[in-house]
Amino acid sequence: MARKKKLPIIISAPHACSVILARFTKRMKLSPEQIWRCSDPFTKETCQYPRAHAIYVSKNHRLLGDLNRPPTADTAFQTEDFYGNSVWKKGKELSQLEKAELLGRYWFPHYEGIVHDMHSLFDAGHKKVLFIDHHNTAVDHPLGKSREYLPSIEISNLGSRHRGAKLRSGNATSMPAAAMKVFQKALREETHLGTEVNSIFRGGYGINWVTQHGLEQHSGCKVYAVQLEYNLNLIHNPLSGRNDLQALEKLRDGINKAIDRLTDYLKLG
Repeated sequence: MARKKKLPIIISAPHACSVILARFTKRMKLSPEQIWRCSDPFTKETCQYPRAHAIYVSKNHRLLGDLNRPPTADTAFQTEDFYGNSVWKKGKELSQLEKAELLGRYWFPHYEGIVHDMHSLFDAGHKKVLFIDHHNTAVDHPLGKSREYLPSIEISNLGSRHRGAKLRSGNATSMPAAAMKVFQKALREETHLGTEVNSIFRGGYGINWVTQHGLEQHSGCKVYAVQLEYNLNLIHNPLSGRNDLQALEKLRDGINKAIDRLTDYLKLG
């Protein structure tokens, strides 16, 4: 059987790294489980789309420089986890020099690689590139400004709530509302899970940054970007602590089939 050709698709899993070196953990107040919960476990596995041109999996835990936040010492480093627990022991916080070194080692290479690949695809003659930012989160705590609970799957494009339309402010969306509707329908049908658009999150810094920088010096080309976030507890049972690897495979396969349908709609093939 002939292998299917790669498509102009770049995928990022910016919170996939779940471990932290001992030289940092000994300064932290969080337990290993709490540190694990502050990552997006299993996204390294669920983001694997065989026809993607490139897949970027984070090599650094988000507590040591969040790839979905602006790259400054004041914005990229959380002081509390999602449950209000302090990350660092008193007096053991990261120094400004450590923060700068972590951003230089992990944050900037991650996005520089993504943009380099986008420019390479445009230089090769592609007019459209799809960027998918892959996340998950547990549903044992409310999220976002609305303090609501995440649905099974949510996709975001910086647009209006539930539709993904352009906002009155005039700011551009990262993917058209019509394409969001196609992707939403495909995810619902391929995963058999509820899927919402911009219900909790409108989209993170990653898709915003990529849409702003991916088109530099490439007029007439287009970057489509979407953030995908699924419920971690589809795979991880918080009561038993067990992981359902069969559910992981089914979820990944359903997401990939939905991506196939989105690429057909966007005419990326």
